[in-house]
Amino acid sequence: MKYKWLWSLLVVAMITICLFIFLPLNENQSTPSSLPNENNLKKMILDTGEVNVNTIFEQIALDEKHVFIPHLSSDNQYGYSLLEWVDNKWEVTYVTSSGEPLLWKINGGSQSDSYFLWNLETKYNIDYLTFYMIKHRNFRSGWGGEFYEPAIQIENNVSLGAKPYGIYKVSDEWQRIWKATQIKVEEQEEDLFSFNNEEALHYGVKGYDKENNYVDPYNYYENISSFNSGAKTEHVSILDEWDGEQW
Repeated sequence: MKYKWLWSLLVVAMITICLFIFLPLNENQSTPSSLPNENNLKKMILDTGEVNVNTIFEQIALDEKHVFIPHLSSDNQYGYSLLEWVDNKWEVTYVTSSGEPLLWKINGGSQSDSYFLWNLETKYNIDYLTFYMIKHRNFRSGWGGEFYEPAIQIENNVSLGAKPYGIYKVSDEWQRIWKATQIKVEEQEEDLFSFNNEEALHYGVKGYDKENNYVDPYNYYENISSFNSGAKTEHVSILDEWDGEQW
């Protein structure tokens, strides 16, 4: 009888320990609550100390835990904020007043489920954006060998339509190419011929008007501010008109 009582106590203790371990995990994976209303969103963004939002254009959910919020500030700057479900609550994890294109990697920082984001002033008459995946060609010699790395350049056009803001999901093809090149970089990281930052695969963007004239995809503001408290983002290079391979 004594051993039976001890065994029951041990089972209860094990169940209690499991609850302490797994309940917090379940809370973090719980279904998010309703999005904050517009006034609360404005306050959350203001509390970051970067932007006083006058108008929220839209709340665009990329999935149930990641929301893109393009907005106009009180001093008429076109920017955006990123809202995430973190530790069982909604949190503004990124704010910018520049509105320039950015890559948001919502799947733990990987290239899977990555989105280009932007909010560009209509006065610049940008009709469409051209996004690029680029790696510059490279030639090296040494250690008794010569090595040539061909250039990679893939591009996709995205129409802005009637809105100054938008999102564009990185295609599966681009994700596969990115993954393949990163595997190669990891294999060569100790080798003399490994890539440096200038030679690595990266993203770029150009802007064009309806007559296909180049337009810098950037909002020209005297003072630009930004804030990041953990959003997995990646810089997108603003390319000059003649950057990249000219076919």
